[in-house]
Amino acid sequence: MDVLWFSIGTLVGIVIALVAVEFGLKKVFGKQEHSKLTSVWSLSEISDPLIVAEKLEGVPVPAGAKVVVRDAVDARTFSSAEVRKNPEVRSNFILGKNRALIFTGQIEPGKMALWTVDDILLRRLNSEFNRLWTKSDGYVEHLKIAELAGKSGLRVKTEGVVLDVIPYRERFLLRLSDHGHTIGVLTDKESDVKGSVVRVTGKLVKSDSGYSLIDSEEIDKIRIADAGTDAVQ
Repeated sequence: MDVLWFSIGTLVGIVIALVAVEFGLKKVFGKQEHSKLTSVWSLSEISDPLIVAEKLEGVPVPAGAKVVVRDAVDARTFSSAEVRKNPEVRSNFILGKNRALIFTGQIEPGKMALWTVDDILLRRLNSEFNRLWTKSDGYVEHLKIAELAGKSGLRVKTEGVVLDVIPYRERFLLRLSDHGHTIGVLTDKESDVKGSVVRVTGKLVKSDSGYSLIDSEEIDKIRIADAGTDAVQ
């Protein structure tokens, strides 16, 4: 019973806090219709959205969006949006040309948010987005080769030993291995890296047979691999 009353008390406290936030913003930013709390929202309402999120998963992102995240993002987001990463992200909001959604936690479907069209607040959010975007880097996940199987769409960075370099459909394919796990790396240029430890940055794609490949953007040679092993470390 104590647990039940504690849960009810916590829920009531959250509701009161949200109402207080809404009332306070209305008082600061003017007319009541400028801001309201809602859990019924859709990204389709906002064209070319600018999104700041600690984590962005399970939310379809429309084409033309720009996203700055601190942590993880769905791989499918890369097909529709320009995604960058910034460890300084501490807020969650979606900004359009004349409206915005501000979240008290992670951006998720059905999550309570403050919907606003207040000019002052929109300018502040735009300034914060520009600050984070300017200081951000292209999104890339640092993963081991063993973690890449079955994935696609992500920009990744990984290391391995080049076992072989072979022609592949008017390009070249590097067989990259680490501790017995192997992945193919596509590149436009033939390079003398066989037997070397390399660091690869690129986008995960699927081959016609369904295997994960890395379509490389950069291949950096680190050192000559130790004899008789494919282990990076």
